[in-house]
Amino acid sequence: MAALAIPRLAGSRNSAYRKSIVADLRTIESAIAIAQAEEHTINADVGEDFYNLVPKYLATAPEGPAGATYSVGPSEEDANDLRAHVKFDAANQYGVTVTVGPHTIEDLLDTTDW
Repeated sequence: MAALAIPRLAGSRNSAYRKSIVADLRTIESAIAIAQAEEHTINADVGEDFYNLVPKYLATAPEGPAGATYSVGPSEEDANDLRAHVKFDAANQYGVTVTVGPHTIEDLLDTTDW
C-alpha cells in the first residue's frame, strides 16, 4: 500500500511546487508592470529589496520552493523589456524534464509536462 502512496504523494507535491512557481512568476511580472507604469527604477542587482520592488510593489522578496531562485532581467527578444525568471538548482526538478534555466512563465508553460 505504501508503495502506491509514496509516488502519488511525490507527484502531488511536485505539482504544487510547479503551480507555486508559476504563481510567483505572475506576481513578479505584475509588480514589474506596475513599477514600469509608474516610471519606477528597477535595479539591475537583486539586493535585499529584490530589484527595488520591495516593499512598494512586492510585500517581500519571493522565495520559491527548494531549488528555485527568482530574478528579474531582460527578455530574449528586447533588452528593454524586463521579465521575471526562475532558475533551478538542478535539471529535471519537480517531476518534469526541464533545464536549469533561467526560464520565463512562457518557457515553463510551453514545457509539455509543466
